[in-house]
Amino acid sequence: MNKKNVSTKRVPSIRVVGFTDEWEQRKLGDITKYKNGTAHEENVQSQGPFELITLKSVSEEGTIQSSGKFLASTDEALDAGSLVMVLSEQTPGAVGMTALVPLNHRYVLNQRVAQLSVDKKNVNPAFLSKAINRNQHYFELRSGGTKVQNISKSSVLDYKFYMPPREEQDKLAIFLLCIEETIALHQQKSEALKKVYRWAKRNLLPMPKESSPQIHIKNNNENWTTRKLGNILKPNTEKNRDHKFNLVESVSNKYGLVKQTDQFKDYEVASKDTHNYYVIRPTTFVYNPSRINVRSIGYKKAGDPVSIVSPLYVSFQANSDIDDSFLWIWLHSSQFNNERRILSTGSVRTTLSYEQLCLANITYPDIEEQREIAQFFVSLETRIDLELSVINYLKRVKRWALDNMFV
Repeated sequence: MNKKNVSTKRVPSIRVVGFTDEWEQRKLGDITKYKNGTAHEENVQSQGPFELITLKSVSEEGTIQSSGKFLASTDEALDAGSLVMVLSEQTPGAVGMTALVPLNHRYVLNQRVAQLSVDKKNVNPAFLSKAINRNQHYFELRSGGTKVQNISKSSVLDYKFYMPPREEQDKLAIFLLCIEETIALHQQKSEALKKVYRWAKRNLLPMPKESSPQIHIKNNNENWTTRKLGNILKPNTEKNRDHKFNLVESVSNKYGLVKQTDQFKDYEVASKDTHNYYVIRPTTFVYNPSRINVRSIGYKKAGDPVSIVSPLYVSFQANSDIDDSFLWIWLHSSQFNNERRILSTGSVRTTLSYEQLCLANITYPDIEEQREIAQFFVSLETRIDLELSVINYLKRVKRWALDNMFV
């Protein structure tokens, strides 16, 4: 691939080697045949030979995903290689998104989804799908509706874009397809690892009201110890009396402890006086008592900088009977959720004070088995995080290609 001067010629900034001709502007209506889908809801089944293409069938990556809706028979099955386009927005950025139909006579259009058929001698449908999907801003601007955004047939067919010769289309389509297939592979790995993680939580930790798990890491079937959390926790009472620390953190239900300025953009602490804030040192757990039901809990790892949190948060440490990593996993288990629901108070039973937390029963093995269990979960989490980082990197590569290898 080589760089070209885009100021004088209608060519992409990064060009497939061997091509120099300018790209030609085309209108979607001139190269496609448009067909609207029809209503099939009365005939929908949970399984069948024909799958219904609905508004949820086109993924954010521009691929077909299962709708879970099927038909027993139809005379409207789509040909492989045609495109389907979302005409109504159920999720942000979805209107106008297209996907390539991968199989012949397998899929059927539902209402508010359109089919775009092309002359494959001159147009690579996979290239066309990318040329449409890379410019969602066009479809967003032309969508109408008070609650649900819709795109009209005329707006779809009026869409203008630049297109190279068929051979260059093919090379671009193959390149992007390789990226998408690699993304899909890592997504499958990620989902498989998440299934293993869920299985482990069900089988390596006791379920509610059980005294031992289904499967023991160690070769014994001994019951685990059950105690009140209050017997193994130590409340954190250290305050920022002398204003020694100024790193203010909050608890996110997704990321745990984060800088307050990261969680609340343009937010400043209401009072510069933070002497009443709790000091959070390494190996300390912190949670929001009003949002513990949505896992608003964090942990300060060894080596992390000392911070302070609002006095509205609850913080504590565990004694030597409990491994911190094991406790962290247990605090995300079904056994803890059951204890939390029993002990929580409030109109919707969500608030959990430290005193109430101390009344919760925890079931745990000896410290050696705790560490083995924790290490198993940590290794799974590390592999899942690695897969997600690869997926995000590949998505950035794909976005770069769409921005630089198209006009």
